[in-house]
Amino acid sequence: ALDSLGAALLSWREGDQARADAASGGGGGGGVLARRREGDASAAVPRSESAFASAVYEALLAIALCHNVSPVESVGGGQAASLESCFQGASPDELSLVVFAARCGLVLHERTPTRIVVHEPSGRLRGFELLGEMPFSSELKRMGVLLRDESTGAIQFLAKGAESVMAERVASSDWMEEEVGNLAREGLRTLVVAARDLSEP
Repeated sequence: ALDSLGAALLSWREGDQARADAASGGGGGGGVLARRREGDASAAVPRSESAFASAVYEALLAIALCHNVSPVESVGGGQAASLESCFQGASPDELSLVVFAARCGLVLHERTPTRIVVHEPSGRLRGFELLGEMPFSSELKRMGVLLRDESTGAIQFLAKGAESVMAERVASSDWMEEEVGNLAREGLRTLVVAARDLSEP
């Protein structure tokens, strides 16, 4: 089970492009984020501004990395006139999420069967070795990627999927259940994105 992780709940309207707002009370889509730590049962949003900003960045990075989308051409720093035309993928939802991450400054630069590279807001290209992949299926209702950060050597498993299946794989959270319920009542779809740090076997 993914019991110590960073998790993000994103919502978007049916048929619209992905829209999320990491700060509570802002934006039309009303996305929400919570960071879980080992042994933390509160599932509270980080208290400090810097911790919150870090958690938001980690969530956006997970969105920029956990997918099956490929860039059609090299995109530098999100400067393309039409980001939608710069990526290709089988799922419109996947494309929308990657475009959303690109608009936030984390642009998918390269994706091969063994490597993913993103262009960060700082201008740095950050590479990840793709160690393994769990493709999405209608049966699993989730997907995942196992990555090694080329700059630090850190290994992380990223997963995303329907709340109904992800809730069984993340630490129990009243906060998540409450927010998913709130978003559902607004007619929004929800997606849970999670990450777990791993060590070498």
